[in-house]
Amino acid sequence: MADRPKQVADADDAAQSAFASFCLRARAGEFQIQDRTDIWNLLGVITANKARMQVRRELAAKRGGGRVVGETVLAQPDGSPLKLEELAVDSSAGEFDLHCEDLLHRLEPELREFALLRLIGYRNAEIAAMHDCTERKVERKLHLIRVRWENEYPSR
Repeated sequence: MADRPKQVADADDAAQSAFASFCLRARAGEFQIQDRTDIWNLLGVITANKARMQVRRELAAKRGGGRVVGETVLAQPDGSPLKLEELAVDSSAGEFDLHCEDLLHRLEPELREFALLRLIGYRNAEIAAMHDCTERKVERKLHLIRVRWENEYPSR
């Protein structure tokens, strides 16, 4: 899994998933194991397959095609989070706040509410419960907001 995305899952996750699958399938009697070598070979094959599936899933276009970055890019070298002022290096804090307010006001009221709830820290499941809708609807709304904001403020 070297040089592969590890934002959602890593090698440990693949190994744990492989071991869980092995245990379930062994209990169901799916394997003919003769000795320890067979067990290790089987675990190796299952783990390699799990790792490949993990990489394929992470590289899927609907998950960003491998371009998703983790929160670590928003942290200082000591691990503490960057201040918003440091993220908005091209403008002062006041200008940054005005720009954010402008982006929010360009949204329809329903989308603005979804955006604000997400910005203040609510999770998608919590937003869905508040609006009596599915998490998928929340994800679609947040994606629409991201697309609109990217069009308003394209990356340089």
